[in-house]
Amino acid sequence: MSAIGRRVPDLIILDLNLADMDGVSFFKTLRSSEQTAHVSVIPLTARAIPADVRLGQSVGFDEYFTKPVDVSTLKSTIETYLQNGNVSSLA
Repeated sequence: MSAIGRRVPDLIILDLNLADMDGVSFFKTLRSSEQTAHVSVIPLTARAIPADVRLGQSVGFDEYFTKPVDVSTLKSTIETYLQNGNVSSLA
């Protein structure tokens, strides 16, 4: 996938307001590819109205963070996902 490059990440923190593509569409593209279907995706977005949060839950995001975000909670969540993927935790 050209948006990811040759090295597939274990985790993507995704802004849903992308320049060329809606973040939900990008997520669906990731899930439809065998190469990236396993990648954990966590939106970090200003889309905080209940309908947006429900949409995020319905499409299958691993988590859904809205701005402003509690940085310690976000960091803990990221570390959990990275540890589950056998990747070093954040410094």
